[in-house]
Amino acid sequence: MIFCPAAAIVGGAGASASFPAPSPSAPEAGALPQLYAATAPGVRGGELIGPDGRGELRGGPARVPLAPADTDAETGRRLWEVSEELTDVRFPFPAPA
Repeated sequence: MIFCPAAAIVGGAGASASFPAPSPSAPEAGALPQLYAATAPGVRGGELIGPDGRGELRGGPARVPLAPADTDAETGRRLWEVSEELTDVRFPFPAPA
């Protein structure tokens, strides 16, 4: 099992989340979901593209369902805040209206 450090940093329900170690695959295969998301016609912002195989660990690129935590505004805000703290990089986004 692989411990998920992002879940531990953000806290909440996923803090103790762990995932099975992915099977090794060629770097080219690992890049396919990102390439598909960036170039395939019809892919929209907010969609998650990942492997379509069991556990989304292997397989061809496809739209995969978002987990509730993936769209939780508070989790996203906290992850962004911690990322800025850890990298010492700040992005001056305008405050939401």
